[in-house]
Amino acid sequence: PIGSLNWIGQAKNYLGTTKQFLIRNLNDVDYSNYVYPPSIASTQLSDFGNVIQLTNSASQSFSLSGSYLTGAPGTITVTAPSTDFQVSNDNINWGATASINFDSETLPSTLVYVRFSPQTVGLKTGNITINGGGISTVVTVLVSGTGVDINPSISTVVISQVHGGGGNPGAQYNADYVELHNNGSTPVTLTDYSVQYYSATGTVTWAGKAKIPSATIAAGGYYLVQMSTVGTNGVALPTPDYVANPAIAMSASNGRVALVSDTITLTACTITSSVVDLVGYGTAICYEGSAAVAALSTSTAGFRINNGCYDTNNNNTDFTTGTPAPRNSASPVNICTIGRMNTQNNQPQNKNNTQ
Repeated sequence: PIGSLNWIGQAKNYLGTTKQFLIRNLNDVDYSNYVYPPSIASTQLSDFGNVIQLTNSASQSFSLSGSYLTGAPGTITVTAPSTDFQVSNDNINWGATASINFDSETLPSTLVYVRFSPQTVGLKTGNITINGGGISTVVTVLVSGTGVDINPSISTVVISQVHGGGGNPGAQYNADYVELHNNGSTPVTLTDYSVQYYSATGTVTWAGKAKIPSATIAAGGYYLVQMSTVGTNGVALPTPDYVANPAIAMSASNGRVALVSDTITLTACTITSSVVDLVGYGTAICYEGSAAVAALSTSTAGFRINNGCYDTNNNNTDFTTGTPAPRNSASPVNICTIGRMNTQNNQPQNKNNTQ
């Protein structure tokens, strides 16, 4: 009976109106004219992260392999998406294209090298294209990275340290605080500025606001704002330059802090041009760049790298965590030798907004 027979795509005997081919004898099957389509497979790349413009990143690599290629001996051409990326077949010679040679219909796993050479500041993304060997569809590999700039000429103030675990059991210090740093080369006067705080996931108006009186921060200097009331655990902070009134109790693990050039209360993640700097930590839904600072704790603070000088407008990479160590205006200054990175008009760039 027909139901007991095996069907196949091609055979010499044709069966009725079903337009299927029926094998009555495996020796009758003719595969000699079947042509397998050429194919190329590739692995993928990771994001290159922040790279200073007009410099070259460390290289990454992805692998290519091919089957049933035509035109052997032949060449597969790998093409970079823009002048921000370069490709190589040997990790030595770089250019807009790289050639991968194949000597038969099969290409064994072969490495292709890629480096990021951003020509301007900003996020760069595109697809590396791979073509040749008779494939009908171009193969692509996504590549991305962010170009950053060094600009030592702009004077601005950033949030350099955040700690919300003060006064809690096990705390080193008895109050929450926010530390500011002038990473410019000249003094900066803050007039009618505010430091504002909100919970990690709040979606209405920010809950806490410390209105800073007129204050001048020396080049490379620090300014310490005590946010909360004094708790029962931990030692006293170094003399605060300003104590928030009313006091603002910060979360030890998750929250967001903004330095604002006026005293207008912020709303949700709608960040205005008056926001000079923004730091989200833990599960905060507002932050600069691609991710917030890691969660903090009673025993850890968030520190801007390089003693407050490193600023690419990406909280996750600009900050690290460590034992709280607040600094005030009496602390030794730290003049930034490389200046503020990725700065434009003294405003943070790429602020996340999930609202």
